[in-house]
Amino acid sequence: MQAGGLKPVVPATIAALTQPKPDPKKEMEAASQALGVAAASVERLLSPYRVTEFYLGRKHGSAGLAGLIKVRRDSPFTPDEALWLEKMVSDSLGLPVALHIETLPLLDPITLADEASYASDELMGALRTVSDIHSRQPSFMVRIETRQSSADGAKARKKLALERAEKVKAILVERHGIHPENIIITTAPGRSDAPAVNIRVVSGG
Repeated sequence: MQAGGLKPVVPATIAALTQPKPDPKKEMEAASQALGVAAASVERLLSPYRVTEFYLGRKHGSAGLAGLIKVRRDSPFTPDEALWLEKMVSDSLGLPVALHIETLPLLDPITLADEASYASDELMGALRTVSDIHSRQPSFMVRIETRQSSADGAKARKKLALERAEKVKAILVERHGIHPENIIITTAPGRSDAPAVNIRVVSGG
């Protein structure tokens, strides 16, 4: 006999069933807030590479989450780098995350229509990014890819295409101190509409 009369004793297993179930919507809202914190951390850690997209969703039939991250970076992530990034995101969210990583070109093609283009904010900003990455990873190679342009005269197309790449190389060497042996110039097949170059920072040349 218990004090105050008989009281029903609820088995632990039944009591557990009567507890309020987690609200998936609230869980996702909390996870989204945590994702904002994780995204900021990832941005800082991957700098100067830029994160362009970061998505999160629940894996079907699993307590874990699935994430997608897109990074502006020419070299793919190594398995160790991908595992480290996945762990960092999982720890930030407090939940296991299966993270899929996609890499996009570090820089968009840069149009060099005239001499003034070689002092443009677009090119200067791009070369600062290249220099920043190379200073942190000096074994990486800078690849300047040029293509003949339909905007140039037919006889001078090849010569002008190579000159554009050489001028960009000279800026990297003279202003940013990158050794000439760490810069590769390549000529892509076909023609582009505008005179432009693509600049890549890659591992292994």
